[in-house]
Amino acid sequence: MAKKNSYLKRRRKQNQKFLLTIFAVLLVAGLSYYAYGVKVNKEMASLDKEIYSSVKKKESLQAEIKELKDDYEKRNTDEFKEKIARDRLDMVKKSEVVYEDDNN
Repeated sequence: MAKKNSYLKRRRKQNQKFLLTIFAVLLVAGLSYYAYGVKVNKEMASLDKEIYSSVKKKESLQAEIKELKDDYEKRNTDEFKEKIARDRLDMVKKSEVVYEDDNN
């Protein structure tokens, strides 16, 4: 009987060590998984911000491209060319009479 009790005590200690080892391994694995999750979430948040800023930049560039295309189309009209000729080059049509104010 003493031999059996000694064996059972030794076996209980071995089982406790085994269970503590398993618990420690699971604890380390859980903490590692949690730390990795936090790291991934931070990286995802950073990437989301980068994507958001890239989308905003893309939208602003598309708006600028649209404005430039509209401006280019306006510059090819006869009205725009006439306006530039009148304003910057002081040109007039043949049938027009120009009055100049001496007070200015």
